[in-house]
Amino acid sequence: VYVVAGLLDTYANPLGRLLHSLPGPVNGLLGCWAHTYPDTAIANGVDWLPEELRWWRRWLLDEQSCDADEAVIWCFVPEAPPVKTLPATVPGHWQAEDLWPPIERSVQVFFLSPGELHCDPAGEPGSIEYVSRGRPGSGRVDWLDTLPTEQSADDALARTFDSEPLAQPLTLLGQVRVHLVLQIDTPAAGIWVRLNELDEHGSSWPVCHFVGSLNRLLDDREPQPFSTAGEYEFEIPLTFCAHRFAARSRLRLALSDAPWPMTLPLPPTRWRCDLSRARMIVPLAPAAGSDHTLPFTLRSGSDPEPKRPDWQERADGSVRVKHVPSRYDYQDREVGTRLSGHTEGVSEVRADGVTVYTQTSSRGWRRGDWDCQLDCGCRLEATAAQIQITEWLEASANGEIIFRREHRNRLPRELL
Repeated sequence: VYVVAGLLDTYANPLGRLLHSLPGPVNGLLGCWAHTYPDTAIANGVDWLPEELRWWRRWLLDEQSCDADEAVIWCFVPEAPPVKTLPATVPGHWQAEDLWPPIERSVQVFFLSPGELHCDPAGEPGSIEYVSRGRPGSGRVDWLDTLPTEQSADDALARTFDSEPLAQPLTLLGQVRVHLVLQIDTPAAGIWVRLNELDEHGSSWPVCHFVGSLNRLLDDREPQPFSTAGEYEFEIPLTFCAHRFAARSRLRLALSDAPWPMTLPLPPTRWRCDLSRARMIVPLAPAAGSDHTLPFTLRSGSDPEPKRPDWQERADGSVRVKHVPSRYDYQDREVGTRLSGHTEGVSEVRADGVTVYTQTSSRGWRRGDWDCQLDCGCRLEATAAQIQITEWLEASANGEIIFRREHRNRLPRELL
């Protein structure tokens, strides 16, 4: 198995899990790109096709094109926050490891006190309270396609904990874990846990995060409502990551409600955290990676300037976000079919608190006198009690509608 993932993608977590768990031969590649292929990332891409062919020829044709002692995993370690640097090439280095997790594995444990991270247990850390005071999410609007931005606006809506300025660089490799003990005053609660790099100028840049339901962290199959009299313990894994924090930067841990519009907003949340039992465990990269020759050629250049969603806040308290549309139109090289597609989405929180998400998509296939198209869409409307979903699909051939269907469904919120 060859597992390929991007540091800026949402789906980096399987990399470490598969490398650790699969019983047979396994290799991993973690590059500095988002939800794309290694060879379509311009600024920090790699010439992927020769590497892929080398691997397939080894395991399908039994050609000894792979070194017997090749690295199990190659990771790109950014030496500056990627979203601060893009669309220019992100500075960094490639690091190889012969085993995952590495044998010589060390961690840095950070302890929490109000507003601060410490390398040693604080004397009287006490506890803190979090009360929803806004709608976090403007710095990371999309789950998948739009990169996050500088995080100060979301940090202002969170409880944050900052380390002292680093005397020397600190390099993490793996999954940061945050241990929290919470008393929660609402039946359902979501959480957004972020580790950011706070640079010398006070800007806060995303490194890794977790977003999800606290109820489902405890029981994903049959989540239960929280009791106000209860105390709940959480071990929260952040996304698999490689990153070097610069000297004089600070680490910032931020805790808040789950972000909108990435997730459905829940009613305002209040929780208390016992800081005496709170920890952040940062897995450190080995001081020197394995001595291997990079098996692929690097690409260099500048990616296109990233587009940003249109975020509109209105006087009545409502918010409307027009997501970045996606569009493609190209001709297949093998059979000559013209393929096209277009997707648009809009998220809204109305003044009455109702959440609405609408998406429309079209897909087209055209060759000679054959021309067919699919138009589809969905509308999700969520109140405090229920979620209503409307979906529709329409198919046409040469301009004539040949199929149409609409489906509606209502679901109870049930802690969602």
